[in-house]
Amino acid sequence: QQQPPEVLLLTSNVKGELRFTATIASRLSSLGAITKGQRSTGNQGLFKGIIDFTSQYAKSALGEFFADLQYGRIEGITLAEFTDYTGLRLIDENGRLLDELPKMNTFLNRLLALRIEIQNLLFADFERRIAERIKQAKANGTYDRGVETLWADGGFDVVESQVLTTHSAGSETTCYSIDKLNKPKLISVERAKQAALQQGFAYYRHRKSGNLAIAHITDQRTKRDGTIVNMLTLYHPVFHKTWQRLEQPDFEKVWLPETPTSQYWTQWQQLIDLAPQFDRERIYLICGLLLPIWGQLPDNNPKVYRLQANDGRVLLGRAIDKHQIDKVYRNFGITNESNLTADDIFQLVWQDREVTSAGKWELQKNFYKGEERLEILAVYGSDNIDRLKTMGCFTEIIDRRTKVFVPIDNAVEVIDNLITG
Repeated sequence: QQQPPEVLLLTSNVKGELRFTATIASRLSSLGAITKGQRSTGNQGLFKGIIDFTSQYAKSALGEFFADLQYGRIEGITLAEFTDYTGLRLIDENGRLLDELPKMNTFLNRLLALRIEIQNLLFADFERRIAERIKQAKANGTYDRGVETLWADGGFDVVESQVLTTHSAGSETTCYSIDKLNKPKLISVERAKQAALQQGFAYYRHRKSGNLAIAHITDQRTKRDGTIVNMLTLYHPVFHKTWQRLEQPDFEKVWLPETPTSQYWTQWQQLIDLAPQFDRERIYLICGLLLPIWGQLPDNNPKVYRLQANDGRVLLGRAIDKHQIDKVYRNFGITNESNLTADDIFQLVWQDREVTSAGKWELQKNFYKGEERLEILAVYGSDNIDRLKTMGCFTEIIDRRTKVFVPIDNAVEVIDNLITG
């Protein structure tokens, strides 16, 4: 090849046309992922300014867009006007947002039929929301950048490798289980006191565990029912990955204000002294020949990582979320359980909003009657319902159907019952 291809995607100032350029850019990017095992191959950074409407950031922005439309927080258009223009129904007969809202493709298709000035108005608001989410993800260190070279304080230990399949030419597709070693983040006694003095943090003790933390209100969040709640940021003496954020009502259920004494600070320092040298985070990479088995891998926003293991090997592969690895093994006829803990499962469902298995049950975070719940999906028959109640779950009739929920206050304990029961 004498000259690399030049791809120019032309569009006008009609915002709805971004839908088509985004689709073209996405397919060119996918071409690189399928042929080379890395998503940057196809676009080489050419499409940085084009929105990916299939991304988690766009989907999250769309949910907020609908909620704000319901409560009249989108300038220039009302909910009634939006419904009249697009034919999309967002609320039920009681004025509540529907559980099943229009999908991204439906939303984008309907916008194309609007007058250009309204189309541009709505797209500008929608684009802003996506940009805010991407900015926040970059600040948190969670932004999906395509192929990333991973780095860790203590490097990467390859724990095990499992050949998924051997192809006719003798090449293999292998799944590597890898521990990423990072130092835990420590908040010294001096730094905690300084945060309280200069930034308004207060001192707290966990009701059940006796653990310590400093916290204060950092911002507010508008829930889907329109209510506004304060958000608190917590710092522990030793914390992993990132700080913790909780809504004030949830925070006050489990944290008690504490007057710091010498005993309080002694315990704080003890927790720091007992911290491990490295935290281990398990990741999974599918390496080797990917094209023939691409359809057997999860298709939700794939990530490609490159890393150098502590034994000297350089690995480049498709990342698999830990809650999906058992399903991948089953797709290849391999019995291999990843053994997620109850706490792992709770974090995946509650923080990462992933549908996750606990034993034979599937858990999902859903929104009902003005609050977020931890629901057990697809529970059929009174025998199963009674059995789940004995494990600590509770039921509620919603829309004439019995729903089963895990109580948040002791969610980890109940999830452990689901795993072992």
